[in-house]
Amino acid sequence: MRLSKFALPLAFSLALAGAAAAQEPVNEIEGVTVTPDKPLTPRERVTTFSEKVPGGQFPVWVRPICPLTLGLGVDKTTYVSARIRQLAEQTGLKYGGEGCRVNVIVLFSNEPEVLLTKLRKKRINLYGSTQRSKVNRFIEQDRAVRLITLTSEAPARGVSASAMMADVGSGAPEFSTSNPSRMRPMTFNTMDRMILVVDARLAEGLKIKTLGSYIAMSALTRPNQHMDQTGRDTIMSIFNSEGRTNAPIEDLTAWDEAYLKALYTVDPRQRLSAQIGGMVREIDKQLNPKSPAPKRQPA
Repeated sequence: MRLSKFALPLAFSLALAGAAAAQEPVNEIEGVTVTPDKPLTPRERVTTFSEKVPGGQFPVWVRPICPLTLGLGVDKTTYVSARIRQLAEQTGLKYGGEGCRVNVIVLFSNEPEVLLTKLRKKRINLYGSTQRSKVNRFIEQDRAVRLITLTSEAPARGVSASAMMADVGSGAPEFSTSNPSRMRPMTFNTMDRMILVVDARLAEGLKIKTLGSYIAMSALTRPNQHMDQTGRDTIMSIFNSEGRTNAPIEDLTAWDEAYLKALYTVDPRQRLSAQIGGMVREIDKQLNPKSPAPKRQPA
């Protein structure tokens, strides 16, 4: 893996900052009892799960994934990065490979706000052209896991499947060329970089397997962190809307896997309403597969 122009000084700064590394291991926690919230319809679940780009769709990755995890022991950081890579490849995305440019950064810290403030003072530009107010909100959040995403618009008009998804591996969706219409906008939204910061104090007690799956799911779906998933069958329910440890789910659920498949199977060049409708149908197909019709026996 190649440390890009921002990742190399970032790693150096983390080594110098005493607040950067989590001192205690991430251990197991006893299960807690939660009260399920009002059930959502399938469309409501899809609509509220991921954060939409204002005026656009749910963004997706089309470039190869290249994760970097810092701030824990080597075994744990390696595990988290490997889990992101594993889930990305299961989804149909490519791993960038040795020497790739880092685009998913995971930082563990006992004092995230202190760490992020130090990095900003060192003028390490993690956020591209993201609005300063949005960066400030990200730094000042008090959550077990906070994230910020850099997105861009890719042209949708006349883009073939092979050109648009050139960096996506086997299992990726095959999209046909189409001109923009009422159902298909001029552009679609892609994720270019994501920074996830884990407050090791608030995540203390969780298994690294559970936390790794939560981080990997977050990295690929850009979850809506304001939506409380308490009591729902998703890995995202391990933290409530205030970012506190919440539920005993230990890994991705069947719904999580179906959602991921839907997000990366349904054509992202559609308008949001069509994207959501296609995802609802795909999730239902994954969770409720129809048995093949029995063959007719010869008379």
